[in-house]
Amino acid sequence: MNTSALSPEQKAQAITAFAQGLKAHRTATVLNLPHRPVRSLYDRWILRPDPAAMSTPPNRHRSYEEKLEIVTEYLAGDISYRNLARKHGLPSVSTLEQWVKQYRDHGPAGLRRAPRGVPRMPGSRAGEPLEEQERLRQRVAYLEA
Repeated sequence: MNTSALSPEQKAQAITAFAQGLKAHRTATVLNLPHRPVRSLYDRWILRPDPAAMSTPPNRHRSYEEKLEIVTEYLAGDISYRNLARKHGLPSVSTLEQWVKQYRDHGPAGLRRAPRGVPRMPGSRAGEPLEEQERLRQRVAYLEA
């Protein structure tokens, strides 16, 4: 399923323009293409100039420790977003930017994955007999009335 706003031919033309030294904005203007998809393609091309590697890499969930190591390496100030994303094989620079923002906003805990699914109600236990839960519901209903 192709969800790109650019056709394969347009992507090939844009990659050729990048290889000739044109940046994303100029490429989009010259080829009369939408700027945002060309910018996204350019960002991927900068990280992986090989046309065979141009497809978006599969989502790989990084562990908390990996994210923390990468973010602290960036915050040490010795390397740019782009070079660090290339070094660690991140899908795009925006992934790293997002991790750094989460770290700055919430500290190291911001890099942990949020729990998924529907949270359990407080006090509900899976092993608790239904009769006991029903008795407690009735008691709460009585007290609220």
